Parts: sequence; structure tokens; C-alpha cells
Amino acid sequence: MQPGATSLPTPFTAEQIKHACPAGRTLRMLVEQAGEPPQRQVNRFDEVDEGGCVIESWAERPDGSRTPAERTDATWVELQMHGSFPADRTEHERVLLTTPLGELLCDRYTVTGEKVMTYWFDVGRPGMPVLYEHRTGDDPELTVTVLSDEVVS
Repeated sequence: MQPGATSLPTPFTAEQIKHACPAGRTLRMLVEQAGEPPQRQVNRFDEVDEGGCVIESWAERPDGSRTPAERTDATWVELQMHGSFPADRTEHERVLLTTPLGELLCDRYTVTGEKVMTYWFDVGRPGMPVLYEHRTGDDPELTVTVLSDEVVS
């Protein structure tokens, strides 16, 4: 965000995200990037505490194998700030969205600039958007769809 720019309120507070992301919360996503074959990505919350967590991420191959996991430290505030959008370039509205998780009431944020970036956050599922896409003109460059969201021990 530009220095001095004001932002819209984030979809969730850091506290809401912390309570919704216990160790073992696992999100499977379909990642579709222009010019690339679709890929399945997995994010799993690990080592959760009051200040933050470790997120393990890996790709699942079509044969069922997976890439080595990458581990990233994140604070709850850092995760909250992923949903911070500039007020002067963002349209926000509440919409119904049909997803692999079902029909969801979502807050949709559309950010305009060189690209148009749209994020749909399920109002009952604090954390990452259940769908997001980046476009240049009418052509999608990136679409990420959450396919499943569960706590796995």
C-alpha cells in the first residue's frame, strides 16, 4: 500500500483469524495460472500460539505425491494485513458465491490498478479468501480456489 493511503477495514481481525486457525487447519486449493497447468496447493497451520503460527505449504502432484513442504512463520496481524486494501481503489460488497465449499456469503473486494484483483472472503470462515483472481483486461492471470478447508490432526 502507498505511504499515507487509507485502507478499508480488513475482513477479519487478527484475533478472529487466530481462533479460526488451530494447528492442523488444512486448506487445499486449485491454482490456475496463465500458461501453466493447474496445480493443487496445500496450506497447513502448525505450531500455533498467541502471537502467530507456522504455515506449511506444498503442492500435490497428479500422481498423489507432493513437493517438499516449505515452512513460513506468520503473525496473526501479518495474516490480517493480507486482507488490507486501499480505500481509494477498492470496491467492497457482500455477495453470494457458489464454491466447492458450497454457497457462501462473502465479502468481495475488487482492487483496480494495472491489474484487477478480486478477493472473496467467506464471512463465516476467518482467514484467506475462498477465491481470488488477478486479471489484466479480460484475461485471468491467476485464479486460486479453495477446494477444502478442514482441521486434520
